[in-house]
Amino acid sequence: SRLESHSQRLSAALDAAKQGWPPAMHHFEGLSARIRELEHSAHRRELEIARLLSVRPRHTSDASDERIQALTAEIEQLRGTVCSKDREIQVFRDELDRLLEGIRILK
Repeated sequence: SRLESHSQRLSAALDAAKQGWPPAMHHFEGLSARIRELEHSAHRRELEIARLLSVRPRHTSDASDERIQALTAEIEQLRGTVCSKDREIQVFRDELDRLLEGIRILK
């Protein structure tokens, strides 16, 4: 159709014009395309979240309340474990720093 041929001519003209661009403009065009893609993805995710929230039941049952409490307790336990591991890692880092400093002094 006329519209398709006009669109193809414009697209070909745009491609021809882009060939004369410096590399920085090609990079900028790539970044612009990536930004548009990310914005589109974010919009799709927002729509999906809105759909899921509208489908979610308004009142939770006792079983789901118990499950939420169990998950909350598990999360708190895992947080404690992570904090403990962080402290252990810091002790090892401090010890490594002391060893490295001793090696520097011996050199």
